[in-house]
Amino acid sequence: MDSIRTFDIDTQRSVENLKFIEVYPAEQMLADKSIFNDAADNLYKEYTAQVKRLVKKGDDFTEAAENLTKRRDELCEYIRNVSNLQLLENYLHYFYEKNRVSLGLHGKGIVIVDDPDRICEYLDTRSAETKDDFKVFLERGQVIPKDMELVSGKEDFLRSTTGNRCTY
Repeated sequence: MDSIRTFDIDTQRSVENLKFIEVYPAEQMLADKSIFNDAADNLYKEYTAQVKRLVKKGDDFTEAAENLTKRRDELCEYIRNVSNLQLLENYLHYFYEKNRVSLGLHGKGIVIVDDPDRICEYLDTRSAETKDDFKVFLERGQVIPKDMELVSGKEDFLRSTTGNRCTY
């Protein structure tokens, strides 16, 4: 018979039998078909609006408009087929009205953060690089301005780890 128990880290001895544990999803998206259909519609609408803006700008933006149309169709296909979920996690703002950083979902558990200064430094660097990359992708017609909404940084990390259930 299997059992679930807490244990003392130092002695490795069992402390208490548990009746249940909660295991949270390893992915940020839950595969609810209606959410995916709505997300495909939302993404299609937003990308199509950006394509129209690019077309109005003239010939210099024709290639970007074509690239964005291809990207839109590819993403909508992934969404409608519920495939390539790892890529689609970059587009959560089309699936859910409000995005929550996953650390905010830990409920009664405790989150342990090792070296928060290093994490913040990394997030600052990553945010700057992402913004630079985003400008290039925008010019090439690979993203739309709304796609930058999901990029989280140090502020999101600090907000999600502030509280009495987080240990540094």
